[in-house]
Amino acid sequence: MIEGELTELQVKVIAALADGQPHTLVQLAKQLKRPVPALQATATWLTHHGYLKRVNTYKLDEQGQQVAATLQGEGGTP
Repeated sequence: MIEGELTELQVKVIAALADGQPHTLVQLAKQLKRPVPALQATATWLTHHGYLKRVNTYKLDEQGQQVAATLQGEGGTP
């Protein structure tokens, strides 16, 4: 990857969040057919670089396990 270019997965995550509504990583994993850890790493990078906004840091399932951060697209590049 050339520095400054987004990967295919990063572009797909940004596109999936283009509606501006909050999504969980689990929702994105199902939608994009990718494993949650890959999306978590991608979302962390995109959030750190200003492409995404973290809306709710932790979401727990019924057993109290952290499932996902809720992420929302910013609607453009930083």
